[in-house]
Amino acid sequence: MTGKVQIDIKGVRTIDGQREQVDETGTGEYYKRNGKHYVIGTSEDGAIKRMKFTVDSMSVTGKGGGSMVFEAGKETRTFYGTPAGYLELEFHTREFCLREEDEFLEAKVRYALYQDGMHVSDNCMVVTLQPQGPKAS
Repeated sequence: MTGKVQIDIKGVRTIDGQREQVDETGTGEYYKRNGKHYVIGTSEDGAIKRMKFTVDSMSVTGKGGGSMVFEAGKETRTFYGTPAGYLELEFHTREFCLREEDEFLEAKVRYALYQDGMHVSDNCMVVTLQPQGPKAS
């Protein structure tokens, strides 16, 4: 798989027992270098994300700056920019799994999000990449 890809991000965010669905789609440019997968994508709302996938981690850099890094069993921290200033975010990654096929890449991550040391939400996210265009039947 190289070139233009369809990006699908689906997940569930649980805040104070309330579940919220996350569903985002977009397109991007994919390439693989030194065993790592890269995509620079644009979502439906025009936001640009840069993603990097390895066998044991995923990082996502969005319009707010700072990179969200997910690696099983690790805690990572970033500062996310908003119009009101920067937020300190922590990601406690519980599980990460990457599945790669010829024309398909899927990353699954389960993590807890903390802001300034306080638990905000529990999250599950699945990111899939596949070539853009009509699907074979």
